[in-house]
Amino acid sequence: MPDRVPPSYPPDHYLNRELSWLEFNARVLEEAADPSNRLLERLKFVAIFSSNLDEFFEIRVAGLQQQVYAGVAPQDFGADGMAPAEQLAAIERRAHELVAEQYRVLTEEIFPGLTAGGIERVRLEDLSDAEQRHVERLFRTSILPVLTPLAIDPGHPFPHVNNKSLNIALVVERKSSRLPRRHFGVVQVPAVLDRIVIVSTHADAAVRFVLLEDIIARHLRELFGGLRVVSHTVFRITRNTELTIEEDEAEDLLETIEESLRQRVRSDPVRLEILADADAALRIPGARSRRPDRPDGATPGRRLRGPPGRASGAARATGLRAGAPGVRRHPVPGRPGSPTL
Repeated sequence: MPDRVPPSYPPDHYLNRELSWLEFNARVLEEAADPSNRLLERLKFVAIFSSNLDEFFEIRVAGLQQQVYAGVAPQDFGADGMAPAEQLAAIERRAHELVAEQYRVLTEEIFPGLTAGGIERVRLEDLSDAEQRHVERLFRTSILPVLTPLAIDPGHPFPHVNNKSLNIALVVERKSSRLPRRHFGVVQVPAVLDRIVIVSTHADAAVRFVLLEDIIARHLRELFGGLRVVSHTVFRITRNTELTIEEDEAEDLLETIEESLRQRVRSDPVRLEILADADAALRIPGARSRRPDRPDGATPGRRLRGPPGRASGAARATGLRAGAPGVRRHPVPGRPGSPTL
């Protein structure tokens, strides 16, 4: 029996639905790259591109992964003749190309243009004394009370990471009488606070801002009891949010939908976004798939980042069997603590 049943016409007569959708999103990115658009409009298109890509991974990529796990037969392939695993590989390549272009436009064109127009993102070390005091006061009064630092060790496994939440992973070092001991930790950037923190005043000519995760990263040592912070990075996980409901088998359709929505909170991850320059010491120490036969979770000891030297390249989930759908990885260019805006 052949591996697949060919469609009625040659496969090159058809466009793959998922890859076609990525090209649609590429058109959104073209608007962000168009210098004839105003800078804030271009920034808005960058945000729309990211939002679209999130939904694409949550629904369509998750659906393809489920097809691979279910072992879809060749006769059920689409008219383009691509198997689900082949589609995932093609999606991975194209998505990384688009994300690389997104950050090129953002860092090389939009941010410099905004700075020239009086909207400037600044580093914490470049703040004035008055701005430093404002940031420190803000951290004490508004940020610190809503932070929950989590240590990771044999007694405290890798915590659940909410879908599309921004998180800081770090390695801390505890000095002992013999050799220093290293531990891992995670701090979730609170979604209840604005990510963009304005540090300038109305009297200033320009609007200056820092990112919330940068402020938190500055105080990591304090959050972890004074332990030395070896390194840290920012990461984000996208989870499967596709609803698969068998209406004919559901006794109570409303109750079934409600239960499916509750289960989405802890659904399987489909994408991991991580800073490309994350330190090699940062590895996921305890996150693993809930099902050992499904390689869609990061395994202990695996790096959070992609291969060095390719800040925007396609960093595949190494260690997974050939053709298996792992967590899609998007190394994000930029300095630590600034994966996106």
